[in-house]
Amino acid sequence: MHINLNLLELSAAENVHFFKDLSADIFVCLWISDARNLEKSSIAYVQRLLESGCGYFMIWGKHARSLEDEIDFVIESHGEKYLDVVTVSESDLPTDEMAWELLNVTLSGHQRANVLILHDGNVASATDLAAMIRSQVSGA
Repeated sequence: MHINLNLLELSAAENVHFFKDLSADIFVCLWISDARNLEKSSIAYVQRLLESGCGYFMIWGKHARSLEDEIDFVIESHGEKYLDVVTVSESDLPTDEMAWELLNVTLSGHQRANVLILHDGNVASATDLAAMIRSQVSGA
């Protein structure tokens, strides 16, 4: 499996373009956040990710479920256009289990993937998760 992995802080997201592997067969946003609600700029960024082909949102953090509900609301506000987009949330999985979930459940059956780890300032968690994903992919 080939993974094009990008880390991005949400506060800089609107001004940054991430690189997508155009031959990838899945685009996943793994959103690390302890926020309870999406800010207005975050809602716009969810729309931008949808327009870029993001088909899977994994939300990880203290209030992941409420954030997932808000992302679902953004998706549903577009009518049927993005109804095939999947959202899941995990609030208490350890880093190694979150990496395993991404690689063995979400990306199962895919050969090439774009994965964007988006965080709201929790750089340590994002960096640890990216390292764990890279380690598991290179060790496979």
